[in-house]
Amino acid sequence: MPSALTLELCSPETPLSETAPSARLEALDGERVTLVASISAPPGAPLVLRVGADRSFEARVRSCRRVGGGFLLQARLVNLSNLAREQLFVFMNRATTRD
Repeated sequence: MPSALTLELCSPETPLSETAPSARLEALDGERVTLVASISAPPGAPLVLRVGADRSFEARVRSCRRVGGGFLLQARLVNLSNLAREQLFVFMNRATTRD
């Protein structure tokens, strides 16, 4: 089994890192997430989406395509508890309300 690619989630106003794998959470719909990432990943690849040092979420890549200066990843969240889903929604809403 391939090791999981770890992406650090950053807020929408933060540029993607050029030195470490990072991603912006663009959309969250149930178990599906859309990310703009600094690196590509093939369909089926496991991902770990980190939010700070104490939160992480597991996902599997559904599709990946190049957009602008990054890659649009669509992924399916796996092993996501209701509490974890709520925490991810809070992270996304907190990031978008800062605009």
